[in-house]
Amino acid sequence: MQFQVLSFLNQQPNSNAKQIAKQLDILPGTLSKSLHTLTKKELVHFQIDQTDQRKKYYQLTTTGLEVAQAHDQLTIMKRKHLEKYIDHFSQTELKIIMRFLRELIAAEKTTNYQN
Repeated sequence: MQFQVLSFLNQQPNSNAKQIAKQLDILPGTLSKSLHTLTKKELVHFQIDQTDQRKKYYQLTTTGLEVAQAHDQLTIMKRKHLEKYIDHFSQTELKIIMRFLRELIAAEKTTNYQN
């Protein structure tokens, strides 16, 4: 998830946590931990809003930008590689696969592994 945050900030610098969480569909507490870790690793820094001290706006550091760009390039390479396999399926088959994956993700989000 930290790479997703870096990539997002590469595309949308000066975003606040609420914007990042909404766009990436991440719980605010989970995002807070990631932002803290990324800040500690000096990949992200923030500026506090002068009119509202509770708001922080996040940007990539120089190192964070390099990591985000490398991640984005790897993602593009992976997507191109996977497209070769996806091209073997018809649109109908792809719709079925997508429906299955959405339902699987939804089930995963609601699964309680402690029982």
